[in-house]
Amino acid sequence: EASWEGELSPVNDLTLSTREADTWTEQWRLVASPVWNVTFAGVAPLFEDLEGQLVPLWQPWPGESATLTVSRPKAVEGAAVTIDSAVHTVNPGRRQMASTLNLSLRTSLGEDFPIRLPAGAEVTSLNHDGRSIPVRKDGDAVVVPLKPGSQNLVVEWRLPSEGGTWTLADAVALPVEAANVTTEIQPPRDRWLLWSEGPQQGPAFRFWGVLVFALLAAVVLSRVPNSPLRLHEWMLLSLGLTQVPVILALLVVAWLFLLKWRGADGYQTLPAWAYNLCQSGLIFLTLLSIGIFIGIASSGLLGDPEMYIVGNGSSDSRLVWYAARTPVELPQPGYASISVWWYRLAMLLWALWLAAALVRWLRLGWKNSSNGGHFKKSPPRAKTALPPKLPGEGKAEA
Repeated sequence: EASWEGELSPVNDLTLSTREADTWTEQWRLVASPVWNVTFAGVAPLFEDLEGQLVPLWQPWPGESATLTVSRPKAVEGAAVTIDSAVHTVNPGRRQMASTLNLSLRTSLGEDFPIRLPAGAEVTSLNHDGRSIPVRKDGDAVVVPLKPGSQNLVVEWRLPSEGGTWTLADAVALPVEAANVTTEIQPPRDRWLLWSEGPQQGPAFRFWGVLVFALLAAVVLSRVPNSPLRLHEWMLLSLGLTQVPVILALLVVAWLFLLKWRGADGYQTLPAWAYNLCQSGLIFLTLLSIGIFIGIASSGLLGDPEMYIVGNGSSDSRLVWYAARTPVELPQPGYASISVWWYRLAMLLWALWLAAALVRWLRLGWKNSSNGGHFKKSPPRAKTALPPKLPGEGKAEA
């Protein structure tokens, strides 16, 4: 066994070959530094695992050769900063809008990092890796000196609130593209949220789909034979029932149909046990429906509207959007809203209509409930007559 070390001058092409007169076999392995790109021609190599690295292996026959083309990768122009994640949080208020931008980034060079904020933004806090630093501005941009490596930036600012129907996140621009961008808006409790727009992965307002389904159900129920309500009554009732779970809404519908059927002739032909069972069920559903109506009215006048907001962790008090990659300008999602007092006014009008309608329904229910008596008594069982005794039967037994 012999071993040696040698030097090779940098060349673009390197040829490895064997002589045809060789009486031995050879194996060639190439372990190249990551700073070189190597391509092969001639005898195709195999690959083997050498200390966790996949290296080419040649096993040539005498007279075969392999050509290696060596080149050094060229540097690719681009930014030295990578933004791993960005979280933009917005808290709208009546007089001002407070915003926070949290950036997690990496940089290979120390340089200035400008963050362009909306015109007139008042920066209230600037933190670099948990340490408060002085605010240095260049026009509308906040300039942060970065050091090589991973780091975290938190910028807080506020702007006068413009009000209006649409509320959008602040316009923020970064010097490079960003990945894993999350925008969160926390609407105030005195607004009635109607709609939203922004990246596709965000909140969904399911209330409008529920409302369309409820109105279609009202049309179907009004066409059912012996329907207890007319079309406009079903529609008005369905508007309020959108604020409760579906199972409770179905119980109210079942109560109205049972209330109407209670005065029908078919109800009087029921057996006593079925008659009394339906009567008990009617009383229970009446009390339950009144409780549901009271809950809807009180929630509508004092609580918040139920808009069935779901998606990406969103709710009535928290709207969240996510984008996997964005350009230098961060997304500006937003939502449409009006004062919550419009919702409460609508629920007040609905509650007044419900009170008048409920008096009619209960009067009809009492009239129908007394038809044929509230409860039926089971018919007495017929006594079985004993057969007469035959003459002399008692003596024989004695």
